[in-house]
Amino acid sequence: MTRKFNLALITGATSGIGEAVAKLLASKGVPLLLTGRNHAKLEEMKSSLQTKVEIIAADLSSKEDRKKVIDLIHDQKVDLLINNAGFGFYGEVVDVDTQALLDMIELDVMAVVELTVEAAKSMVKNSQKGVILNVSSVAAFHVLPNLAVYSASKAFLNSFSRAVDFELIEKGIRVLASCPGRVATGFQSRASGGKVKSSEGGLFMTSAFAAEEIWSQVLSENPVRVFDWKYRLSAFMTHFIPTSWAAKIGRSFMKRDSK
Repeated sequence: MTRKFNLALITGATSGIGEAVAKLLASKGVPLLLTGRNHAKLEEMKSSLQTKVEIIAADLSSKEDRKKVIDLIHDQKVDLLINNAGFGFYGEVVDVDTQALLDMIELDVMAVVELTVEAAKSMVKNSQKGVILNVSSVAAFHVLPNLAVYSASKAFLNSFSRAVDFELIEKGIRVLASCPGRVATGFQSRASGGKVKSSEGGLFMTSAFAAEEIWSQVLSENPVRVFDWKYRLSAFMTHFIPTSWAAKIGRSFMKRDSK
């Protein structure tokens, strides 16, 4: 029997995985609260998705905008939160603007922590069962020179999500970490500063596939899920490969991606 949710909040809903998850949940009749920076795209989604949709344009790297979203979490009693918004940069840390790296941490870590905690508090206050799913990455398991801050932020999300899941499970609230591999979205273009124009090849999965995996994880309440057997194998192998080897392999992948 499919679990029913009263309201699902999806961050970063206007493109990539977030948009695909919104479309999938809409097809299942789940009421949606969508947020992203592109107001026009949000309006388009509101009019096209076949379910009840509310929207709020917000930049979650802004504390003021996060406050608006948090207020809605409490007011609307969200019981499914998909923390999807995030971005990364390719390059050595000495070659990337320091403030840009801090901005990435603000969105990829600080915003996720704040929304997770506030959603959990709302569910506890309202005696709701619910699910909070944080979109992490298989990068969390790897040593990735040239993607150091991003991969470290995802490792944090995995650890944070698992610990809070243990705290809340007896209250009927689950906190999950989803770990897709390379997804054919605009991530590579943004991370490379526009150098990479396409996301193709056997290691790339589609946003629709990632959305299906996320929904399956929500229903199964699997604490940490790595999508696709190839990426599960790569995460497993990190337990056996010396760190220096892993770093060299990771650097080669990142240099190729950034060209």
